[in-house]
Amino acid sequence: MNGNAVLAWISVAGFSLATAWAQFAESPLPLAGLRGFSPPVLGWSLVLATLPLAIFLTMGRFHTRTRLRAGSAYSAALFLAVAFFASMVAPVLLIFISASLFKETRMPLGYNALR
Repeated sequence: MNGNAVLAWISVAGFSLATAWAQFAESPLPLAGLRGFSPPVLGWSLVLATLPLAIFLTMGRFHTRTRLRAGSAYSAALFLAVAFFASMVAPVLLIFISASLFKETRMPLGYNALR
């Protein structure tokens, strides 16, 4: 499992914990940056949106340059959704994943001209 998959699974676990905390605990979530996940509809929707990214990044045999670029775009879109709807602090791992995937798939200048 690569580092991006670990970050994605940490995001899924953190988002799940923040969403479940609001439903099972009587006190507010101690981490103020994750309190935006308190509404169950929003929290579980973002968890279910992040889960496919974590699963995809775990399965290395499906990784191609095009699919990793799509994963990078998906992660950036999730970053924007979480930042807009939940919290500006929570999606930091998602933008790291997006940047890392983009860096891994970057082609040298003129690569297509040489093919």
